[in-house]
Amino acid sequence: MQVNCITFIMKNKRGRPKLGTQNAKGVLMAVRFTPSEAKRIEQAARSAKLTKSDWVRKALLSVAEEAA
Repeated sequence: MQVNCITFIMKNKRGRPKLGTQNAKGVLMAVRFTPSEAKRIEQAARSAKLTKSDWVRKALLSVAEEAA
């Protein structure tokens, strides 16, 4: 009886590769909206052709610049 052994050297990492510090967004903020507020945000984002996250980010940064 002959036994052939083949060893594969593979990385142990699984899943999506890391983005790196330049491309990663660092802070996650959780906010709760009422159903009617959420609907208004979704409609505004859709009309601006943005994702909800992008629309909210732009809106908050715009207000933050005005307040500074």
